[in-house]
Amino acid sequence: MKNKKIIKKIIPLILSAIFLSACNGGGSSSSPSPSPSPSPSPSPSPLPPGQVPNGLSVNYIVVDGAENVFAGTDSGYVYLSQSAVESWQLIDNERVPDGGNITSLIIQSDKDLYASTANGNVYRDQYGVQSPWELVGQGSLPDNKGVNRIYISDTGKVIAGSFARNVYSSESGTGAWTLVAAGPIPESGGLIYTMQGDSTSDKLFIGTSNGLVYSSNNNGEQPWSVIPAGVLPNGGPCYAISIDWVNFKLYAASSNGYVYYEDISDAQSKWVLAGGNLLPDRGDVTDLNRDVNGELFASTIYGDVYKLDSGTQTWIQIGNGALPITFMPSYATALSGKGRIYASSTAGYVFSTSIQAGESWVTVGIGKKIKK
Repeated sequence: MKNKKIIKKIIPLILSAIFLSACNGGGSSSSPSPSPSPSPSPSPSPLPPGQVPNGLSVNYIVVDGAENVFAGTDSGYVYLSQSAVESWQLIDNERVPDGGNITSLIIQSDKDLYASTANGNVYRDQYGVQSPWELVGQGSLPDNKGVNRIYISDTGKVIAGSFARNVYSSESGTGAWTLVAAGPIPESGGLIYTMQGDSTSDKLFIGTSNGLVYSSNNNGEQPWSVIPAGVLPNGGPCYAISIDWVNFKLYAASSNGYVYYEDISDAQSKWVLAGGNLLPDRGDVTDLNRDVNGELFASTIYGDVYKLDSGTQTWIQIGNGALPITFMPSYATALSGKGRIYASSTAGYVFSTSIQAGESWVTVGIGKKIKK
């Protein structure tokens, strides 16, 4: 669930002003006109329960095998809701040391939690025990840019894509950051918008601000090559990537409701519009996720989540509508092994629903059982 600030946050703003006036007659001693008593402003509706304690935007979420949900927010806070039921608790009772906005999270072996920040650092924590956040890579990324996405290879190598054009790796997380052998992406005017590692092929995929997708074999050790389909047809950036090796498809999410795929087994392949149409709400696509059965899910800045139906190959909205907090987009989604999908909100909430259509969104972290 894939940081990048692809949209402006919508922040509620309440302005109130009371103007008092008095009128005096020219040269007369008349009494000033009384000022009207201002009408009381309506009290704002209380926020529903389940908001993370700091109330900040939830930028990234992950779920472990026990359905524990982790939410990374602005200002370096990472919260845990055990079994998606218990109230949110701050990991280790402290935020990550640099206090930077959390940009991505990864869980390894249901034990180690990795968090990256917009200040250019990656941290690791053993969330099952009380332990401090440990700095990965012996320091910040060498290019002094924020970390966009992280990936952990099968050998334990930590790979970090920056907000610039560079990808770095750290051996087992303890070695110093070094530029991967592939070097910077070969696109002088482009920036890394998303990064996706694939353990099946040991390939590393990069999506850029110019709508190109690159791959490198052996997790960045071979030169970058542009996906044969070329630049995305709508001319927009690539916000998220998903790989389906069963059907040899690579999906790329973009702006205005476009999700494309290409046949990665065909060197002459072109981009094809997934589902044969744009996402119904036409919103910028913030994240892509595939479940264990290969079904694809896409979220948008309008708080909608859609599933690409494997039978009809059309987009179906799940959750019976947009996320419950109106006008608050979702930056990230995460899938569990129990048939549920989780979606974050910039209003500080995480919601879940069944991956099957028909169930409405429920709020995570409110202390009540959710439907299984």
